[in-house]
Amino acid sequence: MPSRSDRMELHGLRLPELKEGDDLPRAILSTVESTGIGIRDGDVLVVASKVISKVKGYLARISEVEPSLRSKILAKVAGRPAWLVELIRRVGRIVLILPFSEASRGTGFPEEFSRDPNLARAMVEEEGGTILADVGGVVITDAGIDWSNCPEGVVALPPPDPDAEAREIADRIRELTGARVGVVISDTDFAPFRMGSVDWAIGVSGIDPVRRSFGDLDLYGKPKFGGVDLVADELAAAAALLMGQSSEGIPVVLVRGAPVTLRDDARYSMVTAPVSNMGRAFFKGLLKTALAKILRLG
Repeated sequence: MPSRSDRMELHGLRLPELKEGDDLPRAILSTVESTGIGIRDGDVLVVASKVISKVKGYLARISEVEPSLRSKILAKVAGRPAWLVELIRRVGRIVLILPFSEASRGTGFPEEFSRDPNLARAMVEEEGGTILADVGGVVITDAGIDWSNCPEGVVALPPPDPDAEAREIADRIRELTGARVGVVISDTDFAPFRMGSVDWAIGVSGIDPVRRSFGDLDLYGKPKFGGVDLVADELAAAAALLMGQSSEGIPVVLVRGAPVTLRDDARYSMVTAPVSNMGRAFFKGLLKTALAKILRLG
């Protein structure tokens, strides 16, 4: 059962600028010790995937990417740079191409959410389409490839096995301190049917990524249809409020007092739905919706 408390603390950890080969767990411990926060059993570390990509060298130089003919053709269809399409195809499997710039026109996004509306619109128009790709069972925009907060001409690739990265950090922390902690690897993506982004978990170690309370009795003694909270995702979203998305410089957040269940065999793939199943369900949903519209039932 998860630990229960009416209080949860989040501590943003400002780490020094890290480079390939640096010891991320030691940098985390150095920061928590210097700030007096310390590390305890049951703490959860939410780690931005970008910092892992940097220290592990999961990076690519745009000038060194040679797009294949197939990538060049697909880039024309999607309205995206050929080098990006090539990298997306290398690290993931393309699931869907959305005409994002076209779909956003007239919605107020992103103009109403920027200090410079003209610049915001120009950036979206330049972006063109959005490519959703399946990377290790997680469907994410542009396969998780990101160039923000990277040197000019360099992009960060997603960790190939986020669960393994989380487990490595948790094991190293335990080796150095004896503390049994949970680790959540997070990444930012667009929120479905929302005008904005949210941080999701893409890798987990040490804690159950989900609350297993489906069918538990509610206050009136009735079995509840629900109760399967995505705990790892909720922690990632909460930590993002401190991490920010631009120049905050907080790639790790320590969460203390979270209602989590410690679990040695935890992995995020426990809660990812197979893309093939979701595709079939989505297609059937479209057919049923079309039928309802034809019959004027909805």
